[in-house]
Amino acid sequence: EKTCNGKIVAVLEGGYSLPSIGKPVAAMVATMLGQDLGRQFYLDELKEINYNANNKQISIEASIQWHKRFWNL
Repeated sequence: EKTCNGKIVAVLEGGYSLPSIGKPVAAMVATMLGQDLGRQFYLDELKEINYNANNKQISIEASIQWHKRFWNL
């Protein structure tokens, strides 16, 4: 209120994967409202995309492969 009379502008960079844009928007709005969406909100999708059953951990290589869909890596 003191700085900008209660007005705010929020801009998100990206939009390369329209089905995935919802989570960043929800996270930004929740943060602005002072709410925590919880760790599980983010982990479910990350595990589905990058989980390496052999190592029982998130695979960096799998993450790189996923990002190659959008970037020239």
